[in-house]
Amino acid sequence: MYFASKPPDDPSIGYKEVKSGSGRSRKGRKHGQDESEFEKREQRSALRGQQLVDKELPNPTFEPVNLENCTMGDNIFDKSLKNEPYYHGFMLPSTLEWTLKRDGDFIVAHIIQHVATERERPCICVQAGTVQKIQLRYSKLVAHYLTSREALTKESNYVLKNPVARPHWILCKDFVKLVGRLGAGAYGKVYKAETTEGRIVAVKSINLETCKDRAREQSQKAEFLQEAALHLPLKHRHIIEFIGLASLAEPLFFVIDFAPGGTLIRYLRKNAGRNEKQQLVRFVTEAAAAYRFLEKHKYLHRDIAARNCLLGKDNTVKVSDFGLAVVCHEEKIVEPGLKLGIRWLAPETLKAMEFSKKTDVWAFGVMMFEIFSDGSEPYTGKKVAEVRQGLTDGSMLRCQVPPNTPPDVKELMQSCWTEDPAQRPTFRVLHKKMKAILGEDPKSTTNSVIGQIPDETPPPPPLSDAAKERDTPCNTAEGR
Repeated sequence: MYFASKPPDDPSIGYKEVKSGSGRSRKGRKHGQDESEFEKREQRSALRGQQLVDKELPNPTFEPVNLENCTMGDNIFDKSLKNEPYYHGFMLPSTLEWTLKRDGDFIVAHIIQHVATERERPCICVQAGTVQKIQLRYSKLVAHYLTSREALTKESNYVLKNPVARPHWILCKDFVKLVGRLGAGAYGKVYKAETTEGRIVAVKSINLETCKDRAREQSQKAEFLQEAALHLPLKHRHIIEFIGLASLAEPLFFVIDFAPGGTLIRYLRKNAGRNEKQQLVRFVTEAAAAYRFLEKHKYLHRDIAARNCLLGKDNTVKVSDFGLAVVCHEEKIVEPGLKLGIRWLAPETLKAMEFSKKTDVWAFGVMMFEIFSDGSEPYTGKKVAEVRQGLTDGSMLRCQVPPNTPPDVKELMQSCWTEDPAQRPTFRVLHKKMKAILGEDPKSTTNSVIGQIPDETPPPPPLSDAAKERDTPCNTAEGR
């Protein structure tokens, strides 16, 4: 049984945040690590996300959930319980506090731990001053305790009062029909699909076939849910829309909007020599708008690159891939052991694995190079070892600015690569200057993106409260 603090009346306070120097490993508690130490780390990393809205978008409507074809991973479930609205599927422990607000609120779910257990058993999760998780062995007990109002155990006064229905963004796998494969991601394959309503979407699935042991499988599920947790509340015209998460049964997948233009890097290379400067300036401006939004709401993307930008209708930039993102209210964090692309890293990241909004700005400058060089590899002609050494010892701090770059864009690009992070511009400044270069009217409601972000945002959906932990210790590597 696990215990979690009851959420405060004001959901904007009382949650732990990432602290500077809090190095985290990807596999959660390591072999031999004291369990209390792991629990402390888990508490430190429990970040409450915010519902980040740039512009009101219509909520997608979904077909009624049908779990007839879903496999639950545990034969103690019967079909009646699978179809109960209080069954929430696979969840992270850190989402429970936001889901269960009132005394007696309860759900049934498979709780995914960063530490591997013998099997993910379904739990009754109930709010009783603190969130209690009690292993469920017989599905009919839920109906019995809900009707009788008896305590769940002899030693406790945990009473089931209020079943909490799952939110609309938790999907069943038959909500979509796969049309074709688009590519492969960090966790598995990416498919083009069609919803039951006829909407074309993209599906990112989790692939556990490559997991060599139970610990890695458990960790990968948690990482997948965490990426969805951070992406879910982000609502911005230049961030790819998150539609829903299929977490009721395995295999897990989440659904995002389909970007017909593919990746930005592919577009640049396909049209090399034919890309108009005004179009390239627009790409940079739209991407800067998205990263300014993330900066405003304390997100570090940590994987800014042209490969992680998609093109929507009319080739509108849509930032994607939040697999390395983290919410951080500190000036910087230190997190060793991540797998990262060397060519996009700031010197302080290579030297000390430091991450901040200014390391994102450095990477944005590298992406500007990619855009104005028709998708060329940063530090063209240099080997990874040479780039690492040059950035570490200071002998090579900048990419060679492409010759066709407009002078004012060149100046901005180079300002992103200032050795002192404090001297680099913010995304707010970058976006403002890029809009001026593009020639947009700053008072235009069409072009002004950040001006529409409300200072106060509505409460987040439960999943956005997920802990953001990174688990697999690996060296920085080329190819991301």
